[in-house]
Amino acid sequence: MARVGSDSHRHRSFSHTSGAALAPEKIASEVAAIRALTDKPFGVNLFVLDPAQPDEATVRRALEAIDPVAAQHGLPPGESLARYAPDFRAQLDRVIELRVPVVSFTFGLLPKADPRPMSRACTRRAAT
Repeated sequence: MARVGSDSHRHRSFSHTSGAALAPEKIASEVAAIRALTDKPFGVNLFVLDPAQPDEATVRRALEAIDPVAAQHGLPPGESLARYAPDFRAQLDRVIELRVPVVSFTFGLLPKADPRPMSRACTRRAAT
């Protein structure tokens, strides 16, 4: 992802990278890579999602529905996951800690309690 940021800055456009599926540690390494390539502002996008904790029956039904399709493509059967999405709160804490210049949010709005620390740490916030 960091290369995308570099290319964007070379062409004088604003680079924005997706942090939505990344663990906080990976967000930190991506931000460090972008900062190593440029000193221009950039953004990170996060998905505002509640933690997904489907029950066993729901997971079983989902796997029963997708396993035949996977098999048609030579893929192994699916498995239940320990976690279905990164922890949004941990991701948000990390971008605040990293002082990412621009942070955007998709699939929800930032909770009312959060803008104050964001205002001190980040230049801009956006909802998409």
